[in-house]
Amino acid sequence: MDTVTVTVLVGGWWLPGRHLAAGDTLTLDAATAEALARRGIVRLQAADVASNAGTEEAPAPIKTRRNRKETAQ
Repeated sequence: MDTVTVTVLVGGWWLPGRHLAAGDTLTLDAATAEALARRGIVRLQAADVASNAGTEEAPAPIKTRRNRKETAQ
């Protein structure tokens, strides 16, 4: 059986014998993980990046006309 590492986005849900809290990282069978991800309850993680969870860089700022003027000076 394939397993997938997921991060819980929406707490308060239950799986058999387990309460899901926002921010939890757990390993689920692929079918359960995909079903929860379709409902927006969890985010799937690729196996090679699961150990780096939470180390994402902040997104680049949105370029607006005002920001372009400030950086040009």
